[in-house]
Amino acid sequence: MSIEAAMSQVFAEMAPEAERVADADVALGLTAAAAVFANPWHDQLGRFADKGTGRSVATAGVQATGSSPAPAPTEGDARFAERYGNERPSGDGDCFPAAFNVLVQVRDQPDADRYRLVHGVPTGQGEIAGLRFDHAWVERSEPVPESGPWTPAQREQLAQMMVTVIDRSNGNDVELPRQLYYKVGDIHERDVKRYTIDEAFSHAVASGNYGPWDD
Repeated sequence: MSIEAAMSQVFAEMAPEAERVADADVALGLTAAAAVFANPWHDQLGRFADKGTGRSVATAGVQATGSSPAPAPTEGDARFAERYGNERPSGDGDCFPAAFNVLVQVRDQPDADRYRLVHGVPTGQGEIAGLRFDHAWVERSEPVPESGPWTPAQREQLAQMMVTVIDRSNGNDVELPRQLYYKVGDIHERDVKRYTIDEAFSHAVASGNYGPWDD
């Protein structure tokens, strides 16, 4: 069976739910995701600034309103600027603790191994169009039906497709297929780091913050 036929079979099994999602949740999710990438900072969440989410953004042309002072530039900041062509922006958004908190909520669930904390670098939209910035979200792998007539390669390809992004940053409640989320945010796989729950907790304890953990 070709991969196209295999995918068709899976999607046929998911059709009733997929139709509902396509008409409602995905449309709303795309709108919410676009808002995430147009305004990744929130002026009411400055209390998270000392936990790895609040660097000054004034030099990047975006005004942060939190009260926490900007930390001194790090080697990671220099690498960011060299790689992406703009100084590393960050304001008072809560994406890093919000994503980490999703892991806290699911850590003891039977399917906890389906979740990954993800740190990546989307591209801004709207007033910050083209600006690259740090962001955090969670990815949940959806189970591929065991009964499918797939080859190992086909099963792996399906598994890569059947991943849902969960983004709870700044009061948002986004759940979208990964392909759509990455398309909206212009996110590239080379700019993404994924952590298991155990890895995320280890990094948080070792660093004393929620990320990013490249310094």
